[in-house]
Amino acid sequence: MRLCCSLVISLVLAACAPSPTPPDPPAAPVSDALVIGETFTLDSRVLGETRRINVFVPTIYGATIDAPLPVLYMPDGGMGEDFLHVVGLVQVSVSNGTMRPFMVVGIENTQRRRDMTGPTTNPKDREIAPVVGGSAEFRRFLAEELVPAVQARYRTTDEAAIVGES
Repeated sequence: MRLCCSLVISLVLAACAPSPTPPDPPAAPVSDALVIGETFTLDSRVLGETRRINVFVPTIYGATIDAPLPVLYMPDGGMGEDFLHVVGLVQVSVSNGTMRPFMVVGIENTQRRRDMTGPTTNPKDREIAPVVGGSAEFRRFLAEELVPAVQARYRTTDEAAIVGES
């Protein structure tokens, strides 16, 4: 009887004991960076500042397209802005044949309201941002500095467009 009670107590205690902690899973291997384009900077005389430019050049099945490509210029084209969203849609659409291939050139903002507003004498306009009214200079930057820089770096056609939002 004592042996039976001892056996039952041993089994109950063994069942109540904490289970051994499983070993930590192995660390995930470091993967390669996800590359969707490239970035360069452009010192602008027109704007008096350095602008960061993000560029997406599509591929077909991972192969570079040898033909010159049309270009879509995109204000609000920073990595923390809309560049990745738009390029992701373009990448899928080019891959599935919905769109023909074209480059996307994203222009990161420095002072968006300055670049996107025309000249004004209205004091209320100055309340929205410290500097407004720089749209003419921004357009000059595009025409005189950015477009020639992109054409010098990449194989482009004469076909170009600019996309906006809001």
